[in-house]
Amino acid sequence: MAEEKKQEFWRWTESRWKDPHMDWKDAHFITVGIDVGSVSSQSVIMADGQIFAYGNMRTGSDSPNSARNALAFALETTDMPEERMDYCVGTGYGRVNVPFADRAITEIACHARGANFIYGP
Repeated sequence: MAEEKKQEFWRWTESRWKDPHMDWKDAHFITVGIDVGSVSSQSVIMADGQIFAYGNMRTGSDSPNSARNALAFALETTDMPEERMDYCVGTGYGRVNVPFADRAITEIACHARGANFIYGP
């Protein structure tokens, strides 16, 4: 009997992006945000308050590893070492399990700060 191939109907494509016009070496301050959710994990890297790179991937069964993998996924498109991060915030369902985060913030607080960043007070 032939082996049946399993399909995942709801899996999305993992994605990442890097601003081709920015060089992290010119930045004075590098901040990172890691969102570990129940389904996906995201990382965003900001250089002097501007988005430099991000990554979006599926969350695994281990939140600390999902956080590390999300950051590594975004960093793969850059030559920036992880040690260059000046500050890191964890958020999402697994926010307290981001081992390298300087602070953990709830999703609601992050939504509010993000809206303020994009649209102003």
